[in-house]
Amino acid sequence: MHAMLCALFLGAAFAYAWTTLCAEINFAWRQPMFDQWRLYQTFLSLPFPDNVLQLENGHRPIFPNLIRVAEIHWFAADQLLQIVCGALFAFLAAGAIGFVALRENSVPFIARCAGAMLAVIGVLWLANARMLLHGNESVHTYLLTLCVVGASLLVHHAARNGSFAAFAISGIACAIAMFCFGPGAASFVSIVLLALIMRMPLRWLIAPIAILSACLILYLVVLPGGQGVRQTLDIRPLESLHVMAQWLSSPWINGWLGLADPQAGWVVLNRPEFASKLLRSSANALSGASGLSWRSLGTVISFMGIAAFGVRTLLALWRGVRTLTAWESVAIGVGSFALFSAAIFALGRMDYLRTFPDQIYADRYMVWPSLFWCALALLLVFDAARSSRKSVRIAGICFLVVLPFALWPAHRQGVAWASIVYRNAQESAAAVRSDVFDGGKFPNGADASRDTVLQSLQLLKSGHLAMFADPAWELVGKSCPWPLTSSTNFSVKAAITSYGSDTVDGYPFAIVSGVVASGIAQIQKDGNLAIVDSANVIVGLAEFSQLRPGSDMLRFDMPRKRGFDGYIRHFDPHETYTLVLLEPPSQRAFRLAPVLALK
Repeated sequence: MHAMLCALFLGAAFAYAWTTLCAEINFAWRQPMFDQWRLYQTFLSLPFPDNVLQLENGHRPIFPNLIRVAEIHWFAADQLLQIVCGALFAFLAAGAIGFVALRENSVPFIARCAGAMLAVIGVLWLANARMLLHGNESVHTYLLTLCVVGASLLVHHAARNGSFAAFAISGIACAIAMFCFGPGAASFVSIVLLALIMRMPLRWLIAPIAILSACLILYLVVLPGGQGVRQTLDIRPLESLHVMAQWLSSPWINGWLGLADPQAGWVVLNRPEFASKLLRSSANALSGASGLSWRSLGTVISFMGIAAFGVRTLLALWRGVRTLTAWESVAIGVGSFALFSAAIFALGRMDYLRTFPDQIYADRYMVWPSLFWCALALLLVFDAARSSRKSVRIAGICFLVVLPFALWPAHRQGVAWASIVYRNAQESAAAVRSDVFDGGKFPNGADASRDTVLQSLQLLKSGHLAMFADPAWELVGKSCPWPLTSSTNFSVKAAITSYGSDTVDGYPFAIVSGVVASGIAQIQKDGNLAIVDSANVIVGLAEFSQLRPGSDMLRFDMPRKRGFDGYIRHFDPHETYTLVLLEPPSQRAFRLAPVLALK
């Protein structure tokens, strides 16, 4: 039985990790997204290092900005460096926690396997797809996470070996975290708390306090925009505590409780159908038995979790030990970081949440709550594994067996949503490369205004960056430079799927979608999909944007994308259009398929 449970836990860890890696490769967004449109104005209009030092929505992501600026200069802002670095940071953080769990010899092997599973799910659960698959977000989010995990392990090492140097380095890791994202300041609380629990010399605390003081002076006074940071704070203790609890409940809401009637409009967990029905039924049953809405249930669960974590941490602080285990150090370090991040979030986002109350459950804020529950679960599993009470161990095993199946629908939905956003992003690239501005494909609000998007697009175009790095967009409006030939190597279908009007110049456009049945390798190797009119003038370009229609988006493999979307600028319903393949390296062009009219 133990062997089967170990296989289940390790198998679940592998399934979550591998499907997340496949999602990164298949659907990580390769175009600028959301508030990146605003950020590119800063990166491209200011000189270095001013462009990496600017305040961004109350945060100072200096170290992530270095990666972003490097990507602009070395990789033409293709998003790939951010995607790779963000994924690397996330997998390293999950791997570090999982490795610590697997090598903890003070608990049975079954508990170690469960700890590895919790580490993977806690960091790589695709309900957090917004942060995992957006290179811009993942760089600052998971570099911070990795720094917190590393700092916690450094404190453990310092206590075990009496190394002040290791403890001081943990403070440097916290400084890097602080200049990744606003919640990074909470990491200093974690290492001080761990130092107090493990009875380190009080004089050692001078190091993190001095580093934190220097960071705060830089953050609030020296670097540009410090006044903007101070103005975001809103001190309301009781309301802040309620906001903290609501925020920490977001994994419960998005993964389960939000299905209770009346269902949260943004929670869609349809597959697998059997698991989804069980989640919905159990959420309704709990809501009915307690008489509480899903909002109130989530808040109550959060207060219970905060209390459990607080009691466990205070007991460790009261008793004092020369060294915690590495498992406990990471769990307490990550959990206390997430808890104090909730406090920072409550102080800094109070006014915003009064205006948009449901945003407290938004996926872009859910990474830290997920880490909190992961840390608490790690502590409970550790304690249950060392408990002499059989009932405690059985209850823990039942929870751990159910957990990966219960969270799978949200994992699946996360990648399905990400694939839709990926397609939208590719369509936006096809539009602007075709000299079309389709306003529905770009932000026009809190992330970035339409004017900001247009200005950033002009900066990217003039610098031949991002979607403008490939020079094929310069052929739009010109005659095809090479004779068009036919080939039996390709089997392609293309049709107009919708019409619209350019929101800048008012001219009509058409959206063309299709799929490549054969010849995909040659097309994607060197070619560009383009659309020509009857005079062989290039009137638009297309981008590969989806897998084969009907494919399952949660995958254990990395298939080629065969579906594409493109635009026809200045569309004329009386004209005939053809999808062609341009191969600039060989200076060839092939007819692929007629573009069928919208039925």
